[in-house]
Amino acid sequence: MTLTVARERFNSELATTKQWLFGSALPLWSTRGTDLVNGGFFERLNPDDTIPLDPRRSRLVARQIYVFAKAHDLGWDGPCAQRIQHGLDFLLGKCMQPDGRLVASVAADGSVIDDSFTLYDYAFALFALAAAARVQTDSAAALEQKALALVEALDTQRRSPDGRGYQDDPAVLKSNPHMHLLEAAIAWTRSSSNPHWSDMANRLADLCVQTFIDPRCKAVREYFSTDWAPLDSEEHVGIEPGHQFEWAWLLMDWGRIAGRPELLAHARDIYDTGEIYGVSAEGLAVNTITPDRSVRDARHRLWPQTERLKAKTSLVKLAGEAERDAALDEVSDALVALRRYFDHPIEGAWWEHLGPDGTPAHEPTRASSLYHITCALVEADSLRPVAERVGHAKDAAYAS
Repeated sequence: MTLTVARERFNSELATTKQWLFGSALPLWSTRGTDLVNGGFFERLNPDDTIPLDPRRSRLVARQIYVFAKAHDLGWDGPCAQRIQHGLDFLLGKCMQPDGRLVASVAADGSVIDDSFTLYDYAFALFALAAAARVQTDSAAALEQKALALVEALDTQRRSPDGRGYQDDPAVLKSNPHMHLLEAAIAWTRSSSNPHWSDMANRLADLCVQTFIDPRCKAVREYFSTDWAPLDSEEHVGIEPGHQFEWAWLLMDWGRIAGRPELLAHARDIYDTGEIYGVSAEGLAVNTITPDRSVRDARHRLWPQTERLKAKTSLVKLAGEAERDAALDEVSDALVALRRYFDHPIEGAWWEHLGPDGTPAHEPTRASSLYHITCALVEADSLRPVAERVGHAKDAAYAS
């Protein structure tokens, strides 16, 4: 069957971007980026190809487990199983303490550097365990038990004063870690029938639409007082377009999975805020805007581009047949924009920032960004049934 121009273009842009992931990025980070002597993964790679000796953060180990689990799902023929297990050994054996606590960072030998509690780390540990469980099916039940133990610790020790969310700072509540907890809960619903995960996803989605989204500017706010009032101090007032896109993607995803169409309108509102006010003339998402929707930081970090791409893939899945080609073209544009960051002197590395004029900032490549890139390509790859079939595309999208 002859495909439309938009569908042919999408297939080409996706293939080009996946080729970079398979041929350059994953080979680099599965070798140079992996500490095969001490365990775990290196945090950064300098533009001169040297590796700084940073502490090993739990969140980075968790993100790399996800990367190699999804590389397996995407069909990469590299050492996915070995790197997943390599990461699990470090996460569960060194980052997780004998009493079940997950510490923020350790040295290469496993000695604790930062034993502080952060919701962000717990969220990514849950996410990594979900990704690993889908690949290591023989270990899935044991991995889920570890995940449920982490959630029990959150529920019994870290609930916010009103019990609706979680808290790791006595004075400030944060939306961002709840976003990643929602991401983890949704991931677990794809491989587990335990209703705890869908209950958790519903509760966190409700917290977002009822509390995190500021109706005055139709944007997710980042920081709140202990009674969930948005904080407007200079330190806390910034609104991140990348998080508008990321929350929109999650709300659209969960809205479809859970049959909750009311979430989609909220997702569209915050997506529009990010797209209209948070994208520069360069065609790239800026770092931050303010509640009055003016640009606060005009630089372009890499990760907001991946979240914009993910949100656009969700819009394709929700589009009617008449609008789908235009939505696919936007995904193609986002893939092209993302590849601007890959023009780097080290094959398989990337620039973390492009300036307001699109010039790269010479700084280390952060391994943690590979999670963002991989997740975006997983979402884009899920559109292949849509791009390959002109008829019944909506059914194919909903089944992805």
